[in-house]
Amino acid sequence: MDNEVINKKQKEARKQITKKEERRIGRPKGAKNKNSSRYWSKEGKYEYVRLIISREISLSQSAKENNISSEMLSKWVKRYQESGIES
Repeated sequence: MDNEVINKKQKEARKQITKKEERRIGRPKGAKNKNSSRYWSKEGKYEYVRLIISREISLSQSAKENNISSEMLSKWVKRYQESGIES
């Protein structure tokens, strides 16, 4: 009976360790980002920024419709406001 309890506790401990490792490790090695080959030209970025600044579309709506993170669009808008289209 004691061996069964010990084995059960050991199995639970292994599960906990495995869950912690999964959280810490993140994406498995060799896995690629879904959109790793995406590239936006300055003109392409400017078009998104122009629509947002002119309030033709909200930042969050643009992000959802174009599958771009709102943080990325936010950075583009900020850079444009600081440096113009050259950023």
